Amino acid sequence: MDLEHIFREESGRILATLIAMLGSFDLAEEAMQEAFTVALEKWPIDGTPANPSACFVQYRAPTEPGSSGSPVFEAALWRVIALHHAGAEAMRKLNGKPGTWAANEGIWIQSIVKAAASATIKPAPAI
Repeated sequence: MDLEHIFREESGRILATLIAMLGSFDLAEEAMQEAFTVALEKWPIDGTPANPSACFVQYRAPTEPGSSGSPVFEAALWRVIALHHAGAEAMRKLNGKPGTWAANEGIWIQSIVKAAASATIKPAPAI
């Protein structure tokens, strides 16, 4: 599925999923727009990720407990690149590298977009 098709056919479902995950329409809309912007720039050069559902990023930045779901920004352009989900003094290194290090880990925003595009959103139960 190409990026244009994902945006045209799935952006409503992606936005709904992000709103449910983030609890904020504005933050969800911004995250989705940033994700598509990054994908538009990167996918033609790097190709579509082979397994977007398994893509993580690690970074070193101070965080507070309970920060899961917070946006992770690219330093140079302040674009959302991931959503924070974990941090540890002994985080397992990625990509088969041996050892651990003090780091935070986020889920790459493209992984979230890809998962949201393939998800089936069920309506909320009536209250």
